Amino acid sequence: MRSIMSALALAAILACAAPVAAQTQPPQPGQRVMLHLAPRQPVEGVRGREVRGTLVAADSTTLSVELSPGATPVRVPRAAVRRTYVSLGTSRAISAGLGAAAGIGTGVTYSLTSLKNDNYSTGENIMIGVVGGALGGAVAGALFPRERWSDAPTPGGLSIAPTVISASPGLVVSIRF
Repeated sequence: MRSIMSALALAAILACAAPVAAQTQPPQPGQRVMLHLAPRQPVEGVRGREVRGTLVAADSTTLSVELSPGATPVRVPRAAVRRTYVSLGTSRAISAGLGAAAGIGTGVTYSLTSLKNDNYSTGENIMIGVVGGALGGAVAGALFPRERWSDAPTPGGLSIAPTVISASPGLVVSIRF
């Protein structure tokens, strides 16, 4: 039983700590992207401040993103994009590991607060919570995998940000190609 718990804990740690390859290039057409938009900059055809879809084209002023297959692409002004992410895809194994880790915490909490059975000791109740939570979380993670995202530079554009260096205010201008 102890080796099963060690294996589950190791799987959860590796899943959480798996290094994500740094994205050094802007997303290319054909890649799945998530764009976080700046507040108070509405984009026609988009509700909220997030756009998820396939990057169709990028020019000097806009990014064209197809929200669903076959749909007309939405044109997002570069000035409205605050952060850009590229999809790393979904993995049932990683989602199951993360689900098991979350399930362990939930199971232990539940066993300590709700299981007041006199037939089992506190340690046994905790083990029931750990095993039940890990199994339930792993199954839920495998059945409903989550998409993973990597931070990516926003393709091209000009950004201007205020800065203070040595107590004197100024502006930093950055040009992305």
